[in-house]
Amino acid sequence: MKRLALTLVICLGCMSILGAQNVWKPITCDTPLLGAASNGDLFAMAGYSGLLRSQNEGETWEQVNGNYMHQCIAFSPQGRIFVSPASYTYLLYSDDGGDTWQQTTIMSSCAMNDIGGIYAVSNDIVVVWSLNGEMYYTLDGGMTWGFGGIEIDEYHQVGDLIVNEAGDVYASKWYYSGEDSGIFHSSLSDMQNWELVAFDGAAIHQMEFDPDGNIVAGALWGSLGGFQHEPGFYLIDGQTIAVSDNGIVYHLRYNYSDYTAVLNYSTDHGEHFFDIGEALPTDNPAPGGGSGASIFKGHDNHLYFHGNGQYYKSVSDADHIDNYHPVVEDGKQWNVLFSYPWTPPEPQHKYTDIYKIEGDTLLDGVPYKMMYATRNENLTGWNLWGFIRETEDGQVFSRRPSTSDEQLLYDFSMEVGDTICMCDYGYDECCMVVIEKGEIIVNGEPRQQIVLEYPFGNGVEEVWIEGIGSLFGIVDSGSLFLTGGSTNLLCYYEDGDLIWQNTTPGYDECYMVYPTPPTPPEPHHFAPLGAEWYFQTHLQRNRSL
Repeated sequence: MKRLALTLVICLGCMSILGAQNVWKPITCDTPLLGAASNGDLFAMAGYSGLLRSQNEGETWEQVNGNYMHQCIAFSPQGRIFVSPASYTYLLYSDDGGDTWQQTTIMSSCAMNDIGGIYAVSNDIVVVWSLNGEMYYTLDGGMTWGFGGIEIDEYHQVGDLIVNEAGDVYASKWYYSGEDSGIFHSSLSDMQNWELVAFDGAAIHQMEFDPDGNIVAGALWGSLGGFQHEPGFYLIDGQTIAVSDNGIVYHLRYNYSDYTAVLNYSTDHGEHFFDIGEALPTDNPAPGGGSGASIFKGHDNHLYFHGNGQYYKSVSDADHIDNYHPVVEDGKQWNVLFSYPWTPPEPQHKYTDIYKIEGDTLLDGVPYKMMYATRNENLTGWNLWGFIRETEDGQVFSRRPSTSDEQLLYDFSMEVGDTICMCDYGYDECCMVVIEKGEIIVNGEPRQQIVLEYPFGNGVEEVWIEGIGSLFGIVDSGSLFLTGGSTNLLCYYEDGDLIWQNTTPGYDECYMVYPTPPTPPEPHHFAPLGAEWYFQTHLQRNRSL
């Protein structure tokens, strides 16, 4: 099957930190921030004053519970909020966002020591665990409780505990030496028996499920020698991690020279990470530690950062922090080669169209960007080609000046198996099917790549790259068999910088034309420097015959 793009991408001026992107916004919180509900309400510990709630991203706070709360909260998928009061012998829960509260039955007459967390699988299934291995669980919303526990040796403790809907319980034990550390498995039907199932010797501090039910774990730096993968389990170096709803893995990269941290993200379960966003302040972490800052994912699918007594919330939700690159932006330029016919050796005719986006306009109440085109290598003589716009979900539409109809050029939200029809000419050629969706590296950072196949059965494919468009050309998506020739993207620029260049032999220049325009002859200079003239005059007389 013919591949038209998988080998066409090169990395120019590779860079790792997208410092220009504003990932975070500060939130005001003077007490420990505990969590975020699915509607974005924030909850913070208020010490002996109880629990605080903010419904405007930390601008103002109100007390919603007078019980002294431990630094521990959980949200069920149905929206129930669970918190633990200071006695640690029961839980309080709210079904109305914190306005009113009810109490579960007593878990135990003896308070738990060093409560580690609450995990709410649902309104009914909840597990409460402590650092020393004690565990209490309920299957009926707190009406009755069962006891379980994992054996903890001296100097060890439970790092994290998570439970899935099938009743599988996973707990991580850790100690700095790595002895008797790793991920252990039990079940809600028998929480007295545990089996080591992954990463023997890793000091794991945090675990999260990905959308497929795999476990992503963050370990003390260097405790198991970097990224590890076992069936159903992924391990990364990083004590504090978060996993978005669509499976993006986040952790922090620390800069010990200035006590800052930068968010990292990975789309392959943590095997490869990329820095994104601005550096944020941390405390002075211990060498090799990094405990001076932390992140967590709220139930609103936003990330929250804590460092040096300050809190930040991600501007975008965690599914979209990974820097989606829009196609439609000012300052972009595409150099597109048109060749006719497209069969080798040398086409009879070819030229380079250059497109740019510059300026805004409003057509029938809809905002568009204006697109201009020229064939002048010196970037002069621009003419208005048409108008282009992009929606929040990655659809791109174009409109020519002579029509009020717009044409769909791209839809970056499509998944494998989806069909997209690009034009209204009545040809099947305008419809394509997504056969691959993945990532490539462009200018040092990952971008989404979509491979589409035309329905002819001849294996001809088209490739789209996030932020760039089709490798046939920015306005040539879906029109392979309508042009009478071939179109190929030669080069792509952002604000004058070359970001992507075609490396296919025969297409590896940014401006091409054939036949080559003849070179104008050198003009004859009438008066070269230093020339002299000598004149002789004659007087002619008229004679009459």
